[in-house]
Amino acid sequence: MSGQRQRIAILPGKDGSGNRTSSAGAATYKESCDLIDLSSYKEIQMSDDEDVVNSSLVICQAKVTMEELVRYTMRSKNMIPKVVAEFRNITVGGAISGAALESTSHKYGQFMDTVAWIKVLTGSGEIVTTNKGDSLWCSLSGTYGSMGIVLEAALECVPATPYVQVSYYAFDSVEHGIKALLDVVSEKRHVFLDGLTFPPQQVPLQSVEDQNPANRRGTVVMQGEMIGSFEDPPRIQGWKCKVHGGSFYYEHVRDLLNEHFRKARKRNNLKSDRTTVEAFFQEVIYMEDYLFRYDYGAFWMARPMAFEPNKLLSYFPFIICLFIASYRWVRIVTGSMFTTKTMFKILKQAPESVVAKRMVVQDCYIPPETVNGFLSWVYRSIPISTPIWLCPVLFNNNQPFTPSYKKQNQSKPTVSAPVMINCGIYGRVSDGRGAYYTQQLEAMCEQLGGRKMLYAQNHYTESDFWRIFDQTIYDVLRESHHATEAFPSLYEKTCGVAEWKNTWVEAIMSLFL
Repeated sequence: MSGQRQRIAILPGKDGSGNRTSSAGAATYKESCDLIDLSSYKEIQMSDDEDVVNSSLVICQAKVTMEELVRYTMRSKNMIPKVVAEFRNITVGGAISGAALESTSHKYGQFMDTVAWIKVLTGSGEIVTTNKGDSLWCSLSGTYGSMGIVLEAALECVPATPYVQVSYYAFDSVEHGIKALLDVVSEKRHVFLDGLTFPPQQVPLQSVEDQNPANRRGTVVMQGEMIGSFEDPPRIQGWKCKVHGGSFYYEHVRDLLNEHFRKARKRNNLKSDRTTVEAFFQEVIYMEDYLFRYDYGAFWMARPMAFEPNKLLSYFPFIICLFIASYRWVRIVTGSMFTTKTMFKILKQAPESVVAKRMVVQDCYIPPETVNGFLSWVYRSIPISTPIWLCPVLFNNNQPFTPSYKKQNQSKPTVSAPVMINCGIYGRVSDGRGAYYTQQLEAMCEQLGGRKMLYAQNHYTESDFWRIFDQTIYDVLRESHHATEAFPSLYEKTCGVAEWKNTWVEAIMSLFL
């Protein structure tokens, strides 16, 4: 770009929050950019809008975090945004640019689908307001600031209660769990919905007739409803986020599921649980604890693999120390280490090439008709021993760079639910082939008609990348919004994985990660 003006990018948050908090990818493109500081963009205010049916708008600037957003809307109007990203320190700007989702996405879509309007800094230096459905609005989600920089947004909110009643449904196969998720989506009445599927190391099953690997996974579907009032305390109380000495939410769910299957085996009726229609457990969780239930422990990345004593000699010192530090009773002292804010700060100290070798951290959106085959392939092909997150997300037909995008002329799916299933695959691999497994995931995801989120490490070649995302449309939109010379491209921003250089720093770090 010789002779052209310097490009622009956002200055990373100095406290570990901000644009890079939940990113597992490299950000080497920033080295050639002028960095603008948005750290002061933290204002929030409520604004009623009669044009927004059954909701109110909260107007917030780009660096407002999810935690700040929820506390403000709950305190001001007893409301919450329709979609709240799962980590406390994800920002509004990051949730828009990165195509965030959560357990209300089966009902409302991605975070972007709940945004009424956005103020954007364009490549020409102008600040413009783009409304839902506009060309610029449709091109912002999933493009990571390569079309323009989000400064402020108006988010749709809905009335909320202080508590969520969560009902747990058990299945001894992923196939039946996925079917249950889709059945709930079709009912269109539940507020919160997601699922977890556990490997045999964490939820061992017995007496399962079907030997298909995908049918040997304890799976739980969680449905949530708002209950209670701000005046009356709940009669019961369930899981609560306790940073010092408390369980990670996935551990809580895993223990519930194990206990349920233990009792079922004792009664010798495990087979009947394949088609269970009644919740095996219900509990009440405080709203804020529920919304950020995966923040403590970063899902399960505080313990990124199941500990197996017979493989002790293959564990590097870091993993042994991590298992000791993240053991529940040790967390009484070490618990503050395992918030996402702290964990991502630690992760950023390791070279990206080392992270790429040791970790697989990916969110793949898969059509419901191919998701069972996809998960079966994952279990056979990728040696992770952690759960997989299952979250249905309404597809859209107007945001071409999001993972939930579905062209209007695409063939209709073989199931009725208009969703994609987000499969969150987060874990550590002991053989140092993380980059290889990620490349295989990318290929399989595309082959089965899905897309992956781009916040993580990506290994696409440029030609493969633009086969998935329409470069012609992207270039036209970049040109029309004066972004071509002002901002790094989407490929440059998201596919800058550092190569392994065999330096002494990388060699040493690889021993401890």
